[in-house]
Amino acid sequence: MNSEGPENLSFRRASVDETPALAELVGRVFDAFVAADFTPQGVMEFRSFIAPEKMAARMAAESTVYVAHSGEALAGMVELNHPEHIALLFVDQAYQGQGVARALLGLCISEARLHQPGLPEMTVNASLYAVEAYQRLGFERTGAEQEKNGLRFVPMRLRLI
Repeated sequence: MNSEGPENLSFRRASVDETPALAELVGRVFDAFVAADFTPQGVMEFRSFIAPEKMAARMAAESTVYVAHSGEALAGMVELNHPEHIALLFVDQAYQGQGVARALLGLCISEARLHQPGLPEMTVNASLYAVEAYQRLGFERTGAEQEKNGLRFVPMRLRLI
């Protein structure tokens, strides 16, 4: 699947050999916007989660990753744990506010509906920084702020039916 989205960005499924670049993007955006809300343990936990070898293992098992590119530049990525949970959704700072996250989410919804046509909702554990962005994408809070292993998040869902 390769489609065009906002600002002539291309969107496609990622391959396992891209995991180092994906981890670098996620780590850079995490450091700039999210890390300050996590404990030191949470930062270590998150860094472990995005390690290229762990991302590759998830892609081989239960996850699908989509990427957005502007030419050769990686603009954003999303990891969908089948069929309904968004594990990671990160957009490079230079591309934020241009519809990249919305387009990546649209790919996830299409993928989820292929695997489970009657899927009622998608979920995400949103970082505190990302809650408002997810609300703009149609997600709603399903619980209060939580902390697990130093990771602070708000559980959210997007109703699909």
